[in-house]
This record gives sequence, C-alpha cells and structure tokens, in this order.
Amino acid sequence: MTKWNLYKNAIRPVATAALWFWGGLFVLLQVVTFFAEDSLSWQESITTGLGVGAGLFFLMAGLSSINPLQGVLRLARQEKILNFSFADEMKQNAITGTIREDKQWFIHSADTTVLAFHRNYVQEIVAVNDPNKRGYRLIMTIRATDGKKLKIQGLSKNIKKLENWFYQIKAK
Repeated sequence: MTKWNLYKNAIRPVATAALWFWGGLFVLLQVVTFFAEDSLSWQESITTGLGVGAGLFFLMAGLSSINPLQGVLRLARQEKILNFSFADEMKQNAITGTIREDKQWFIHSADTTVLAFHRNYVQEIVAVNDPNKRGYRLIMTIRATDGKKLKIQGLSKNIKKLENWFYQIKAK
C-alpha cells in the first residue's frame, strides 16, 4: 500500500464519472453536428468535441482531486514528523487494503477523501462541526503532534469513525 494507491482509490469514482460525462458529451456533439444544417464538418466536429470534452474532463478531474490530495499531503507530513515511510510501514504490517482501523492506523480512502492517520500523530480532537447543519459532511479540527491544528473534512460517517477510533485508542 502506498500513498499513490490511496489517492487512486479516492479519485476513481470521480474520474470514472468524468470519463462517462466526456464520452456522452462527445457523442451528443457528434449527433447534433451530423443532423444540423450549415454546421461544422465532421472533422471539425470531432476536433471540437475532443477539445471541449478533454477540457471539461481535466477541469472536473483537477478540481475533484484537491480533497484527496490534501489527505496524501497530510500523510507525507506525518511521515516527516514521525520519521517513518508509509509504504515500508504498510509492507512491514502486511496492510494492503484502503480501509483499515487498528491500534496503529486509521486508513480510509474512498468518497474522494483520503483519511490516513497514525496513532502517534493525532494528539487531540479540538472540534467536530457540521457547517451546513445537514449531517452529510463534517469538519473535524485536530491538534497534531507538532502542535498545529488541522481541519479535516469528509463524509459524516467517515469523520465519526475517525473520532471513535481516536477515543478508543486514547482509552487504551
């Protein structure tokens, strides 16, 4: 298991949706062009369709990759602060899945979010907020080993699992 694997797993649903959207847009543009009078030639239509579709795909993929990328960068920061290699740690403990909760690790890579925390990194949960008051996405503020406060956002079910994991580990 590597940081790249966590990132790929988190971004896969969005990339798949973007590809379907791009393909559908391309087909729609070709059909409209074929039946329209005085429109682009079929070569121009294909070029335009590929350009517009590729542009929208990269825009969607780029914007939706920000959240999982934050999780990967947080994990890289943990590696630096706690002086370990995530890939080596996963190999040593034979951890291969993208969802794991044990005494050492909380790992959850799905729903366009990468939540991966070592037990020695999270010192305190400062707050858990629901900014929209809908209960769908929560923002958790934690204090890390280096004293910095970090805001973590994700689906409420995943943030609650992280909160439960932290308090169970702390109680032991």
